[in-house]
Amino acid sequence: MNKWRLQCLDWCYARYEDGKFGDQKYLDVWPENYEGVHVLNNLGGGVAPWNIQQYKIFKKEDTLYLTKLSKQESVKLVFFHFQYVKLHSSGIIDIGWHYIKKSAVKLIYEPYINKILQAEEMLTSRFSEYKTGYSKFASNGVKEKLKSGFKKLTFYNLINLP
Repeated sequence: MNKWRLQCLDWCYARYEDGKFGDQKYLDVWPENYEGVHVLNNLGGGVAPWNIQQYKIFKKEDTLYLTKLSKQESVKLVFFHFQYVKLHSSGIIDIGWHYIKKSAVKLIYEPYINKILQAEEMLTSRFSEYKTGYSKFASNGVKEKLKSGFKKLTFYNLINLP
């Protein structure tokens, strides 16, 4: 872990360069370098915004399941890799740029965001010095302003919870 920490401190950017990408590509050699480390083969683990489109999501009793669209078998959702969830002070939640199906928003994102909002409410009521994690819908630079404007205009991947 210390080696990985040092690698990430040395170079960790959201671009591919010299066999590196963020904090992730360093992990590619771990199965060869460390005994007992292996790539997760369970389809229910590692589901994320960039691959959620390939699954049908459904809830049975209190458990979420996935069915890969190219297969018939269903598996339990073990964990979801949340990325780019931004809570804005206006009450709007931005869930990024990947296409997220409405079923995933309803079954995965909304419960997660509601838990965050409950935690925010509890922390705010108990600790006067607590500062919320909300951000403003502000952007720096022309590209960011255009992207922000597009999202506001189209409501793309924006959630407005009560």
